[in-house]
Amino acid sequence: MTEKNLGDRLDGVLRTNMLGKMQSHIKEFFYVDLREIVLARIESGELTEDMELSSVLDSLDTVQLTMEIEELGIEPTVPIKTVGDLLWLLNAIELRRKHR
Repeated sequence: MTEKNLGDRLDGVLRTNMLGKMQSHIKEFFYVDLREIVLARIESGELTEDMELSSVLDSLDTVQLTMEIEELGIEPTVPIKTVGDLLWLLNAIELRRKHR
């Protein structure tokens, strides 16, 4: 293997490792930011815990959250339909991540 090939290979490994770290960092903070936003909107009176989930999450947020839930192996015992249900789920995600 030439020095150039080795350098290219190392660059690829470093890029892959960096991408993985960035993705895990983004994923790690998605639910935290979401919870902070939801709580701030509740405090301001913009949301209430009995409002429908669609008032908080768009389809991309829902997909991201679903992926996190599946990755952690969390199976909600109740359907997540309201903002209050979402807060319960976000707390469950945080507890699961802390115990990993």
